[in-house]
Formats: sequence, C-alpha cells, structure tokens
Amino acid sequence: MSWLVIAAAAALALRGAGWWARCYAWALLLILLAAVAVGNAVHATGHHPAGPADQAVVAVTPWGAAADLRFGLLLEMLRHFRN
Repeated sequence: MSWLVIAAAAALALRGAGWWARCYAWALLLILLAAVAVGNAVHATGHHPAGPADQAVVAVTPWGAAADLRFGLLLEMLRHFRN
C-alpha cells in the first residue's frame, strides 16, 4: 500500500512538470490501483497459484516492479525540482 502513497504524492508533486512526467505519474497511480483491485478480487475468490515456483514468481514480481517504478518516479521528481 505504500506504493499507492508514493505514486499519489508523486502525481501531486509533479503538477507543474511537463506532460510526460505528469502522464507517467498518473498512469502509474492508475496501474497500481488496478493491480490492487485485481489482487483483492483474486484473493477474495480463493484462487491460488499451482506450485511453489508459481507462488514464488507471484510473490516476488510486484516487489521488483514497484522498486523500478518508484525509482522512475524519484528520477522524474528530481528532474522537475532541479529545473
């Protein structure tokens, strides 16, 4: 859930930035909201990955993707505030 806070703060912080930075921040926020909704729906229906390897991939993928996306947002904010 901290990913959502970071994405929302970045979207607000980049209000005066160029169109690319604003679109990136808002698109990321919407994608994260959709991912949380899908994850909650899958959890509520009781579906689980088949084997331990699948479970490991499902567990690790969001953390790696979120770290990369948060770093991208950080770079966009640093570019914006530097100018």
